[in-house]
Amino acid sequence: MKNVLRLLLAFALAAATIAPAGAQSAPDRVRLSLNPGSYAYLPIFLAADKGYFAEQHLDVQITKYTGSSLTQLPMLARGDLDIAPVVTGPGFFNQFSQGFDLKLLASIDQSEKGWHDTGCILVRQDVWDAGSIRKIADLKGKIVDGGLDGTAQNYLLKQAILKGGLKFSDMTYTDKYKTVPDQFAALRNKAVEVVSGAEPICTQMQAQGLAHKWLAFQDVIPGFQASFVTSSAQFLKTHRDAVKRFLIALLKAEKEIKAAKGGWTPQLITTVAKWAEIPEATVATIPGPPYTGQFGAIDATSIRTQQAFWMNEGSVKQAVIIADVIDTSLLKEAWKASGINPSSH
Repeated sequence: MKNVLRLLLAFALAAATIAPAGAQSAPDRVRLSLNPGSYAYLPIFLAADKGYFAEQHLDVQITKYTGSSLTQLPMLARGDLDIAPVVTGPGFFNQFSQGFDLKLLASIDQSEKGWHDTGCILVRQDVWDAGSIRKIADLKGKIVDGGLDGTAQNYLLKQAILKGGLKFSDMTYTDKYKTVPDQFAALRNKAVEVVSGAEPICTQMQAQGLAHKWLAFQDVIPGFQASFVTSSAQFLKTHRDAVKRFLIALLKAEKEIKAAKGGWTPQLITTVAKWAEIPEATVATIPGPPYTGQFGAIDATSIRTQQAFWMNEGSVKQAVIIADVIDTSLLKEAWKASGINPSSH
């Protein structure tokens, strides 16, 4: 009997030794929030839908919200969220003077020729049909709405105005219509002539005959990176391995998107339609998915340029050292673990 018990104990110990990690402990929880209406976040959507986060022993709990990612910065800084995609608008730079310490870990999207951009400038359809706007200089005297200040699309519009040699005083510039429903209503009521928006909203506006998609990031700011994976320094300190595994899952999704070479696959269409809650037929009318950049590589010069712009506008009062707000150490580890050489892509 004693020999039987010894054998059973030996088998139990052996089973525990070879059991997968998931059977030994619960997955690491990662709290994340995002706007499902922005198709720039396709890599995150895809990683969640195809179980790539789960493969990395992560329980990624995604909270949905509407509006700009800038609204999530306080929650991320306080520790109410662990990871979030954000844009490098004034809110990001200003949080450092408030005592917070968020880090940019990886880029999510990038403007690239041959791929569709994540945002655009639109001209009200009847104004476009009349031919009164074809070049940036034509914005003179027009009613232009910048939307919510500090967003990537707001930055795009302002950069277009400046590169066209215009001043805001050359037009009726407003930021009255800050939400997507407000913009749709303003176009229907002919209260504005030009707006900026994110995909797939831009395509929906055009599909409804409200506006014509005019200029995109690549027309004004080639190579622009609109959004980034961000976390607090504290979460990085206590959950480095979990963040690394999150990035590995994200890179796997990006590989799948890149394999489509700028075109749609049924899976990608289904994923965007599910998260944005719009028909697959509408998604299919968008020329293709967004470019995910060089597997998360961050263009520090672009971020430095943005900070200078917002400081010139008075939206950012105190400059930060850009190198201090970027931490790609875990991204580099994720590249190595995934067998990725970003310079070859």
